[in-house]
Amino acid sequence: MLGLMRNTAFFAGISEESMKDISAFSELVTFNAGAQAIVEGDALNHLDLLLLVDGEVEVESKFSSLPSSMAFNLHAISSELFGEIAWILGGKRSASVKCKRKSKFIKIDGGRLFDYCQSHPTAGVELMTRIAAVMAQRVIHLSEQLKNKELFL
Repeated sequence: MLGLMRNTAFFAGISEESMKDISAFSELVTFNAGAQAIVEGDALNHLDLLLLVDGEVEVESKFSSLPSSMAFNLHAISSELFGEIAWILGGKRSASVKCKRKSKFIKIDGGRLFDYCQSHPTAGVELMTRIAAVMAQRVIHLSEQLKNKELFL
């Protein structure tokens, strides 16, 4: 697990000790092409984070909760971390993550990561800063799509 973590941008520069600690509550999961790694609207008791280590995904969200509502693809979101919004807010999944091909993720136990961040404040601040950066990049990307009206084409 440590080798996979070391090869991700998310964990680049994180101490070996922190990665070792986090690996204790992480596991490798694989989804086949077409499978949804995260389903929009799911309200899980256990909000895990998924870190893409191999594969390709697309992120999709609906305009409303109505079954007939139009979905839009948030293509080109260059991130390897998924599930962070629900993890931070403690709510439902805000988008679906569908695997375009067989994909492998490090699944990080969200509850234990939250506890780890509290009990290891230096590492916790670094991890939260990285998660905030992922979220900020997504907002910027979505804003650009809206400016270019890509969502509505």
